[in-house]
Amino acid sequence: TVYTTTDDFTGTTIHNGNISSSSGLIGGLLILKAERQVTTEMQESFLIRLEFHHTDWLFIRSVTFKNNNENWEKSFEWESWDVNTNVIGGGRITEKVVIILSKEEFKELLSQSNFAVRLYGKNYYKNFPFPTEKMASWKEFLNTKMN
Repeated sequence: TVYTTTDDFTGTTIHNGNISSSSGLIGGLLILKAERQVTTEMQESFLIRLEFHHTDWLFIRSVTFKNNNENWEKSFEWESWDVNTNVIGGGRITEKVVIILSKEEFKELLSQSNFAVRLYGKNYYKNFPFPTEKMASWKEFLNTKMN
């Protein structure tokens, strides 16, 4: 879903577009949120919010987006202290990270027709496919929220 909100405190306009995918394993889920923030001074920020929900810690360190059909790949790394970790309860955990992109990187990622995501953790990795139909909200985001 694509939606727009305004931060009542700063006046910043925040445009969001979400896609998510099941990992195919019980308890595994990856949520990706594209976010464009526009301040009252018309300064723009472009973010990808990555949320990994599971029953086991991955301790994510990096992510790679890959579109095999277009021979396109983009990777991002961060420090361990940049990841927000939390125990939700009932054996569920969450790991969250914000990736700051340039406008060009942001548009390039959102314009992919499909891609797979690989989260690299401390000891292992997890793959998440995002087929074309899951990319619909990002296409809508590009068409409506990037102007």
